[in-house]
Amino acid sequence: MSEKLVQKLRDFFLPRAPFSGPLILAYSGGFDSKALLYLLLEVKKKVALDLVLAHVDHGWREESAGEAESLKLEAGGLHLPFFCKKLEGAAGIKNQEAFCRRLRLEFFFGLYQSLNASALLFAHQKDEQAETTLKRFFEGADLPFLGGMEEESLFMGMRVFRPLLEVSKKALLAFLDARGLQAISDRTNFDSRYLRGRMRNELIPVLATAFGRPVLENLAVASERFRELKAYLEKRVSTVFQRARLSSFGLFLDLQKQPLEPLELRYLIKKLLLLVGFDLSRGSLKRLVLAREEGRRLRQVLKEGELVLDRDRLFFIKKSAFSFFQTEIPLREGRWEEELFCLEVKPAVFNGESSNLFNLPSWQEWLISGRLNFFLPKAPGYSLRGFQPGLRLFHRRFCQYLAEKGVPAFLRTRLPLVFQGGKPFCDLLSGQALFPRFAPQKTDEYYQVDLIFK
Repeated sequence: MSEKLVQKLRDFFLPRAPFSGPLILAYSGGFDSKALLYLLLEVKKKVALDLVLAHVDHGWREESAGEAESLKLEAGGLHLPFFCKKLEGAAGIKNQEAFCRRLRLEFFFGLYQSLNASALLFAHQKDEQAETTLKRFFEGADLPFLGGMEEESLFMGMRVFRPLLEVSKKALLAFLDARGLQAISDRTNFDSRYLRGRMRNELIPVLATAFGRPVLENLAVASERFRELKAYLEKRVSTVFQRARLSSFGLFLDLQKQPLEPLELRYLIKKLLLLVGFDLSRGSLKRLVLAREEGRRLRQVLKEGELVLDRDRLFFIKKSAFSFFQTEIPLREGRWEEELFCLEVKPAVFNGESSNLFNLPSWQEWLISGRLNFFLPKAPGYSLRGFQPGLRLFHRRFCQYLAEKGVPAFLRTRLPLVFQGGKPFCDLLSGQALFPRFAPQKTDEYYQVDLIFK
């Protein structure tokens, strides 16, 4: 059994080697991380691994400080670097698990950065994977996300390895017993004050009794099937996902001519939400998928901004995306650096070669690039600003014009116009030539306007 485990880990690390930096092992000294450490020491005989041990002392038990010291001595005997973090400030916190998890990750992240590490290793094993699937099920996770943890993933910019996910607790305990290794037994792992403890002490035994058989093995199989579903959906939506355009305004994705089943669309939207940091309730997600199936427009106001479906085009717009257009921005020669944008206006000369000199940016250019570059005939009094209450008649005609040009309805009054002398001069949405009513004759001198959004 021991040789099979060692070979399994060799098979995991060989395709991923060589590593330019050290591998950080999150080392609690429990049976799983203890087994992983000594398996890695065997793997090192065939694969070059630079190991570093990182231990977190939660301070929840009186003996934890002594255990940390014993692990430090163990690391010294193995000639491995050892880093320890004592967590403080958890007393009185309602959700101590979440609080300590955040502090652990901050510790690992700081160590990862300072050591220029190649990967962070966790010793999560098959039984914990099954528990994670059960936990996510009762938390209401969508099907593709019930599969638990991945053997390799990226988190907070860190490459994360979990090479024991297919190895049972029983196999790891047998490995330790065969080597005569003693692991630390942390009673908080079975403390019913914490969710994992309640699951192990109460929920899982009740389920096993009710069904008359162990449930963790079947949960582990289900976890694997859910991961297969996620991998399948990843392939199905990867091409569409790559078309998403992220900018300082948010995210834009054209779903036209993209036949996606509801399950595929939900998975795609979940991926996009992670990309922009938006949170969408289950009900809101259902309404969005249904609106797309029925060919309807939809606008939902969220805490982080807005989600809009318009003509099969999907927008995630940040809350502050257009706030700076509530005031007038003068367009005069010079360069200005503001909190949300950088503006530069400089003179330019038309040499007769640029046939598209008067072509203006379209709304797609705004949202995709987060940058505007256009020319204006040299004249005084230019400014950028949104609509004013006194422009209602113009507003109706202008919105009709933009609708004919395919500009999404929610953008028609959000992005500014160019004004001159207090009157609308041209739009920056349609991508057409200067707005016909106000189009000037070509002259030799122009302003080149460059507006970059941060």
